[in-house]
Amino acid sequence: MTAASKETARQAKTIDRLIALGMWSPALLAGLAIGNVAREHGQTKIFKQPRVGQFGKIFEIEKLRTEDGDTGRRFSTRAERIRQVGGDEWLQRINILDGDMRFRGWRPLVPEEHEEFMDALPPRLERRWKSEVLITPPGVLSTYGIRYHAGLFEDPNRYEQKAELDCYDENRDGLIHTARLIQQLVTIAVAGRLRNL
Repeated sequence: MTAASKETARQAKTIDRLIALGMWSPALLAGLAIGNVAREHGQTKIFKQPRVGQFGKIFEIEKLRTEDGDTGRRFSTRAERIRQVGGDEWLQRINILDGDMRFRGWRPLVPEEHEEFMDALPPRLERRWKSEVLITPPGVLSTYGIRYHAGLFEDPNRYEQKAELDCYDENRDGLIHTARLIQQLVTIAVAGRLRNL
């Protein structure tokens, strides 16, 4: 790696960390509201979950509980809306600061789902995903993540779609593509609020 590419990588990491600290602050308030609902249901507000990260390394994320751990049902409509825009994942900024994740990048899966994901990919797409995506840290914001949280995947081929979208995200200009993803996230949040008026 050249000195210039190292400096570019360092700057990108710094930008990710600054965005993570500032961007997710409003989600903190929403997350606290969800946490109060979870506590009322006798469950912990925050839980840890293993995820598969860069190079297949397992790391732990902390998440806000938006659904009943026993039944899998959402606590409320508000919890559902907050989850749709990733508000339950604001704690992942800690993973960004630790270097396990970045602001924009592929959505990491739990180990069992990751194994299922890899088994479902055609060999050519699996090789492409490993060479373009798995070599980078996962992120909080991605095209697939936005669509997944909005409930836009009913397709049985969603793992292939995830791999294609992950590769698409990795091959896009950083700041411009990040701005487009934020725009998509805001559009989904506004559309959700309008539906509930």
